[in-house]
Amino acid sequence: MTSGLLVLLSLAALGASLALLAARLDAAALADAFAIASALCGLVAFVLVAVYSARRARQLGRAGRP
Repeated sequence: MTSGLLVLLSLAALGASLALLAARLDAAALADAFAIASALCGLVAFVLVAVYSARRARQLGRAGRP
């Protein structure tokens, strides 16, 4: 999961950088597309971490009960 999350966050950062570059070059539609894609990558990364944390907490909770 860690490597997949790192790739996803790297893609989000690259997309944000490309959105800024496209905005500077007056390509508004392309900048919007990159910004939306980056935002979606960030949301997916957040959901992945939340799901992983909840699953891990459940596993640790079961192991600690007698």
